[in-house]
Amino acid sequence: MPEERVRLQILEFLLHEARWPAARIGCEAAVRDNAQTGNTLRADLVCYDRNFKPAILVECKAPDIRITGKTAYQIAGYNRTVKAPFLYLTNGVRDMFFKIDGETGNAVFADPAEMFPDIKEGSVSKPLNWFVERGFAGEKTSPPIKDWLTHALPEFGKLSSVETRYLDLGETPDGESIDNYYKIVNISDPKKLAIAFRATHLGETKINAVLNESGTNKGLLEINLELILKQLPYSAIHYYSKGTRKIDMADLFDFSTFTKDQIQELPRRINERLSEEK
Repeated sequence: MPEERVRLQILEFLLHEARWPAARIGCEAAVRDNAQTGNTLRADLVCYDRNFKPAILVECKAPDIRITGKTAYQIAGYNRTVKAPFLYLTNGVRDMFFKIDGETGNAVFADPAEMFPDIKEGSVSKPLNWFVERGFAGEKTSPPIKDWLTHALPEFGKLSSVETRYLDLGETPDGESIDNYYKIVNISDPKKLAIAFRATHLGETKINAVLNESGTNKGLLEINLELILKQLPYSAIHYYSKGTRKIDMADLFDFSTFTKDQIQELPRRINERLSEEK
């Protein structure tokens, strides 16, 4: 069954990447749903802490099942009984992470690093296919960019002093979804920049950057890595209140080599281009 394959995939991740002890993972754990006259349901996976109290409730869906508010509501319903502080919802392609707000009791988006603290820097080497499966890179991306992304995407995930947040931003003017996990970078109060890598419907890879000022999104920048590889001018499109404009970002990356500075300097360089005279 597709759903079972997803559960085995997540179990492998928990054991080998998150380093969660097998003795503290419950499969198909019985959950009594008091809201439905005491019916006993089955939670796909429950991860327990060192005191054997529920820490993470995991709900797995088949890859063809879209992750929506309805599926999130289902796992939240299970958690009324389990009372885990973290929720992990996945269809094997898209992962969504939540934590329970201690004051309101509501589920809010969480940074995966909060849930899996034993994944240390450099302890897990993820192949590019891991990022492709989750929509952070396109499977038809040119080989030089793929080689570069193999180093760049893990480094992007390690950006320090920034917040990781899932943003529901809808679609681009071309109809492509830009909902994703973004790195939120404080540029200067009250300006913030949200940055994410994503796969396109053509199987290529783009970078999205959303500028926010005082809580209002001011514009979207789409950077086409294939155009940068070809050293073509106007490799980015800026969508903003006055319309659109093309921006020359051919010098943003050199895909023949990778350095950490290329990722560390990415927010600053994007902000500089967005701040240029319109």
